[in-house]
Amino acid sequence: MNMVWVCCMCSTSNDDSKEICTVCDAQRIRTRTFDDIAEKNKAKIDERNKYYSWGVTMLSQRKYAEAFQAFKASADLGHAAGMDETAKMYFAGRGTPQNPKAGFVYFREASREGYTPSEYNLGSCYLHGKGTEENHALAIEYLKRASDKSYPLAQLELGNCYFYGFGTDIDYPKAFRLYSQAAASGNVRAIYNRGYCYEMGKGTQKNEVQAFADYRRAAERNYKLALYAAGNCCFYGRGTAINYKTAVSYYKRASELGMDTAQYRYAMCLEKGMGTPVDLIEAVNWYRKASESGNEMAKKELARLGM
Repeated sequence: MNMVWVCCMCSTSNDDSKEICTVCDAQRIRTRTFDDIAEKNKAKIDERNKYYSWGVTMLSQRKYAEAFQAFKASADLGHAAGMDETAKMYFAGRGTPQNPKAGFVYFREASREGYTPSEYNLGSCYLHGKGTEENHALAIEYLKRASDKSYPLAQLELGNCYFYGFGTDIDYPKAFRLYSQAAASGNVRAIYNRGYCYEMGKGTQKNEVQAFADYRRAAERNYKLALYAAGNCCFYGRGTAINYKTAVSYYKRASELGMDTAQYRYAMCLEKGMGTPVDLIEAVNWYRKASESGNEMAKKELARLGM
């Protein structure tokens, strides 16, 4: 059976080989078939994926202007990850003038596509008022969406909301659970935060041994808060035996990362010869560094030493 088409002017059935209606001479109007639409959509997807991949390549080479142009091209074709990258570059001012409001818009559009990193980023924008007005209720909503998909950064941020009472009542057990979930994915800040909960008995039973284990795990990745906390555990014997030498090694590493409280503690150890040989010159050097960062205890020690 031959294929036919129906004239839109006179409703005459015409052979598929004809382009002009045999009755009224009207031009055949071709409608797009499903295959036509699918092919066009595939071409669009291929194009936006190409732009996104090029953006990743340019970003890895620190060619920020080219990366931004490629990510934005992919974003404008509906690529959710491209939207997220475009937003981040707007916030950072990389490859384009800094524009947090534009960045917020791209995070919002990507989150509408269900893109988990953007749901987290959008929640963070609402939480901290970045590119938009603070809205803690919406922050919690979007952070929960990403957290429920096991996104570690969202679990950490949502845990902080429950720990400090941002946009919700303080709930230490919920905070502890969220920190634990993010820690299981290896998030270093969550590992440290869980350790703090163990040390202080917030949301869980107090356990200094487990606290030290978490601090030490995060310290292995040079997280300065954990280095300082692990140093205190060793210095005071919390969750582990007193070991001034190990404490000093933690304090020194945190000091080199610019933490003024660690610089003060390291200087004190150097001055008094606790876990390290006495070195007054180096002690004064670290007291000064801590003082320059505003550490009041270091300022008092320098005044005591007549410096």
